[in-house]
Parts: sequence; C-alpha cells; structure tokens
Amino acid sequence: MIGIYHRIKSLYEAGVSITLHTYYKKLNFPEELTKYCKSVYLYPRKPIWRPVNLRLPLFVQSRRDGALLERLLADSAPIWFEGLHTLFHFEDLLLSGRKKYIRMHNVESTYYNHLARSSPSQVKKIYYQWESIRCKWLENKILSQADGLFTISREETDLLNNSGINAKWLPPFHPHTEVLNLTGTGDYAIYHGDLRIKENEDAAIFLINQVFDTMGFSLVIAGHSPSRRLIKRIHSAPNVALIHSPSFEKMNQLIQAAHIVLLPFTQTTGYKMKMIDSLALGRHIITSQIMQVHREWNGLVHFADGVNQWRQLVKDLKRAPFTESDGQARKNLFDTLLNNRINTQQIIDMVFPTQT
Repeated sequence: MIGIYHRIKSLYEAGVSITLHTYYKKLNFPEELTKYCKSVYLYPRKPIWRPVNLRLPLFVQSRRDGALLERLLADSAPIWFEGLHTLFHFEDLLLSGRKKYIRMHNVESTYYNHLARSSPSQVKKIYYQWESIRCKWLENKILSQADGLFTISREETDLLNNSGINAKWLPPFHPHTEVLNLTGTGDYAIYHGDLRIKENEDAAIFLINQVFDTMGFSLVIAGHSPSRRLIKRIHSAPNVALIHSPSFEKMNQLIQAAHIVLLPFTQTTGYKMKMIDSLALGRHIITSQIMQVHREWNGLVHFADGVNQWRQLVKDLKRAPFTESDGQARKNLFDTLLNNRINTQQIIDMVFPTQT
C-alpha cells in the first residue's frame, strides 16, 4: 500500500486527476488519500469460496463489482489496473476501445508457486498451487493486451520480455524525499519487518540462531506483532533485543541509528520496500546472495550466501565506519532510478502521450 499511496500522491502533484476504485476486506482506508483523488469508491471483496469462473485465480474473482463497471463507463479516461488482483473486468466487452494499463506487483504465478513450495500446510500448498496455475493462465491471456504493462523489478521485466510480453520497468514509489544515512558507526545490527509474516519471522530466527548465536555484537529485532515463539526465543538470547510494534517514526530512527541492517530473503519476487527504507536511512546492509538480481543494489549493499558468509560480513562490517562516499552512492540511486518525480513522468509519458 505504501508504494500505491506515494504513486497517487506523486501523480496528483504532477497535475493528474485520479478517480480511485479500491476493494476492501476490512474497511481500513487511509483517509489522507482522498485529498489526492477527485473521487474515491470503495467495494467490498466477494468471498473466495463463491467463484464465478474456475479458470481465474480466486483472489481475482473476489474483486468484482457491477457498480465498478458502471462507474468506469461514465467517462473515457484511461484505466489503471493495480496488480493482477484487479483484472476481473479487464476483458469486459463494455470496456473495449478503452486505454488500459497494468501495474504488476509480482509475477504472481511465480510468487504463488514459491508460497506453495514453502508452506508447511498441505491445505495451503494445494491452494497456492491452484492459484499459481491460474495466475499463469491469466498472465498469458491478458498481459499482452494492455496498452502499457509496468513491472516492479528489473528481474520481472526481463522475465516477461523474454516470454514475448512487452513490459516496462517502473520502480516502486516510496516516502523518501531525501537520503538520511548517518556516517560513522552504530552500536547494533537490526532486522526489521512485519513479524506477522512467516517469512519474516523465519528470517529473524535464522539471524538469532545461526548468525548471532556466538556473536559479540547486539542484534535488534523490530517489527509488528511478533509471535510468542519469536518473543520467547529473543528473550532467551542475551545479545538480542525486541522492539515490539514501533511507530513509523521510531522504526526509521532504529534503522538510521543501527550500524548494520540485516535483510535475509528466500525469494526475489516483487521489490522489497524494507530495502528501500534501509538504503535511504541505514548504514551498512547485508542481504541474501539471490538478491543480486536487483542490479541497481550492486556496490550499495553486501551479499551473503550461507551462514559463514553472514557471520564473516557482520564481523568485518562492525568495525567499518559508514562514510560520506557510501552515502553519496545511495543518494545517486534515489536521484535517478528511485526518483518518484522521474518515475511519475514515465507514467505520464505513456498514459498521456499527447499532453507531454
């Protein structure tokens, strides 16, 4: 949601008039978005166990509404579909002739296949594999029909282009108007993320059990809603501290004050917003070797493959100050590829070519 919010804000600031249609499961709409939109319409999601087309992913079928279709027909404005999730009405004959653009959050067939392989629940494995197969069918059927297809990462742009689907890389939007890395050293390493997500909890456990178990350096785990399992493990580790559900401002302070930001990942789909936060605010960053597919991070972060490399990099970096030249390299990234203003103009140039 963060990336969508800041894209809408940036488009508004560039003079684009936006009518926003959004689905909800639990009504928790950020009211501040209304000041950036001409109109906002909210639609309740349908239950996934009441499908109308077994060829479509269930999460796509849950986002359908006749009232939405009627409102789309009220004008001739281009339509921006946010994620594969919103494509239920894409091929409706009533929308033929309309300019239609798709923003991908992931190559969802790949993402759901990863979930199927990693889930310990047999029931969830079956569900995720079902969704992955149907995502692949939908991707092959619809993506090439879009007037413009925007992907979130270079890796996924290459994947789609190599399969014959024309895609353009549009990096994620973010809240960082300036780079605020501190030079010098900090007193601890940090892992941050939404700890309700199993992959994030597993990453925290990996760092505690295998990297910092014999490390003479402090580790902070910061995030929302940690499980009892994680809390118990942190309390039993003498060099690990938990910051439970910090505010947005507090989280930014923790990242900025840390000496090393640790970001293990097990899959490369999408784009990692926590990496953008860390690049803008943090000092040294260590992430997983598989993340080298994000070529724009090369030279800005350190890559580790295996426990020994993680341990060695922490040992090496805890004595290395973060320098002004390190910070300038990060600034260059935010001045170019991760520049919200430049990326807004990319959208305008494609969606409104006659106005540029």
